[in-house]
Amino acid sequence: VEFEIFEPRSEAEVQPPIVKRFAATCPVCGYTTPYARVREQIRAKRGGTRDARLIAVITLRPDGTRGFRLPTEADREAARRAAEELARRQAQHPGSLSLVPDEPAPEARGPGASRAFSIRKWGMETWGDLFTPRQALALSTFARLVREAYERMREARDTEYEVHRTESGTARSELHIPNAEFARAVITSLALAVSNMVHYLSSISIWAKDGMISAFVQGSGLPMRPDFAEANPLMPKLVGGFEYALEQVVQVLEREGGQGFRPGTIRQGSATALPLPDGSVPYVVTDPPYYDAVPYASLSDFCYVWLRRMLHDLHPDLLRPFLTPKAEECIMDPGPPPPGEPEKTKEFFENTMQQALAEARRVLRPDGLAVVLFAHKGTAGWEALLNALVQAGWTVTASWPIETERGARMRAKNSAVLASSVFLACRPRPEGAGVGEWRQVQAEMNRRVAQWLPRLAQEGIHGADAIFAALGPALEVFSRYDRVETAAGEVIPLGDVRNGRGQVLQRGFLSYVWEAVAREALRMLFREADPTGFEEDARLTAMWLWALRVRANGEPVLEELLWEDEEEEEASRSKPAGWSLPYDDARLMIQALGADEARLRRPGGILEVKGNTARLLSVAERRRYLLGEVREERPVRGRRSLQAQLPLFEAPPVQEEAPPAPQPGRTTLDRLHQAMLLFAAGRSEPLRAFLVDEGAGRDGRFWSLADALSRLYPSNSPEKRWVDGLIARRKSLGL
Repeated sequence: VEFEIFEPRSEAEVQPPIVKRFAATCPVCGYTTPYARVREQIRAKRGGTRDARLIAVITLRPDGTRGFRLPTEADREAARRAAEELARRQAQHPGSLSLVPDEPAPEARGPGASRAFSIRKWGMETWGDLFTPRQALALSTFARLVREAYERMREARDTEYEVHRTESGTARSELHIPNAEFARAVITSLALAVSNMVHYLSSISIWAKDGMISAFVQGSGLPMRPDFAEANPLMPKLVGGFEYALEQVVQVLEREGGQGFRPGTIRQGSATALPLPDGSVPYVVTDPPYYDAVPYASLSDFCYVWLRRMLHDLHPDLLRPFLTPKAEECIMDPGPPPPGEPEKTKEFFENTMQQALAEARRVLRPDGLAVVLFAHKGTAGWEALLNALVQAGWTVTASWPIETERGARMRAKNSAVLASSVFLACRPRPEGAGVGEWRQVQAEMNRRVAQWLPRLAQEGIHGADAIFAALGPALEVFSRYDRVETAAGEVIPLGDVRNGRGQVLQRGFLSYVWEAVAREALRMLFREADPTGFEEDARLTAMWLWALRVRANGEPVLEELLWEDEEEEEASRSKPAGWSLPYDDARLMIQALGADEARLRRPGGILEVKGNTARLLSVAERRRYLLGEVREERPVRGRRSLQAQLPLFEAPPVQEEAPPAPQPGRTTLDRLHQAMLLFAAGRSEPLRAFLVDEGAGRDGRFWSLADALSRLYPSNSPEKRWVDGLIARRKSLGL
């Protein structure tokens, strides 16, 4: 395969991708090698890093912009020589630790945090398999130089030398002998700089369109990449180079050094057994693990294995383990655990979190304050944390969402990840706080949510940020009591109580909170209409789109699933349109709106549920049902003739018969979607007949819903264009 570089004048000049979620299409004959076969070929090469092909070189122009050129024979020769040199050094390496990390890479075990890893499925059995020979040679060389620097500093301890300084114009000499602790600090700083280069020098780093190289993209995980970018570690000042990495460390040292000498003590220990006496600290600040979102320990091994090769004997208390310890890690990651370790179930997470928060309460002074940060966007994670917080004896006294996340970070691209962290200010709940009466607690909670959501909207906080920010005021009411009971003496739990089949036996407090949030959000969305006048499909659509809104350069963007597994067989198919949520979150939303899930999932409905994911269907997907079209195109599978493959680069025209004008749908949302589809097809006369003659456009709810959805659809979506087009035609139709 030969490559060329060209600068297209428009997107239309760019051919479709030849690799789509690891299904590879030949650009000549058009035959597609399916994902499963591609994976087996890559597995046979242990991920393919040892013979990866260089396809382009990124250059820096004098004006600071970047260009691209094809690799030369000199480029390829440099890579070959690096591989030969690495092999020579590995054969001569005398150390107790291998030159290139041979520690086992993490496995993806199940539905928890470890699902972030897919590299094992592609034959990358060890951490060393993630690096090309040139990358491994560069990192191992830097590691060797760090060790050599330490040896030189040790030798200098026995040598007195002069440092010349000038004070008031007078030169004098000073004897300076570096001590062992100073040498260890310097070498530790150098080693940290090297370890921070790792994710710019790996086979899972990508070249982003805004000129960044990063390994951690769209979620805290290590996915397989069909192509990758390699930084030049010797490039001055640029990301990926040692100079840049060292400068990051220097900036921290300069900042901290400028604070003056303030005494402090740093202790390492488990959060469930704090090495502090009772009532000894005035403040506790914690950013606890985000449930099943981040496999912290396994991710840290990515850098740890290199850090250990530089510092294992300088910090034996920290770097003794083969890999980072994981048995006590507080995450939700069910599945077969390693021998001797507990299964990381939901119950494990809640119990461990409760122990940690109880320990924090023990060491806090009676008049002390605790701040708990949390930014997980799933309701299950919030319920687990809040339940642990209440059970550990805390009461929430204040809450506020604070923008802690960098909008330009890779995880924020086209994602509904929270832009804010919710800060919960907590005090120890007094002993004997008493029993709250459910009717009063519910009334006050409803009042607080009704006050809070409009205030959040004024501050520019919407969607998922607003939903979870409203938990604070609601929990302030619930957590001030030891327990909350109904008049009949029934205890109200924080979360729903379920049986073994997942059916709700008793509603918990948080389900009433979601209900209050949904009610108030709908009131804000339908500014001039009573939201109760709309059918359940319209209310759910508005809430769904509102919940997925995040701030990105002032424009709302919608959800891409946090954990997309590119290893599924369906990976070679096009991703369905519409917008997805975890099913548990969608279920709570449906329950809060008082909607019937079965009706929403009926043929022609707006909802689809597959496994643990619920999807709000796009308007285009409802076309057959709403416009009465029965034509269905069947995909052609397997090897096809050359003639059949020609449309790979040019889409053939599709001849469609114009369907008759639709009959008014059963719901306001159906009728609005019908009108949007007619507008999209340019069928002006049927659209006029539908809105005017049939009377669909004479219903005030039709235009109220159109106005609400216009504000909620993302600006680059076809739904936004269609609904805005309808609104623009309203006056000309006399409506």
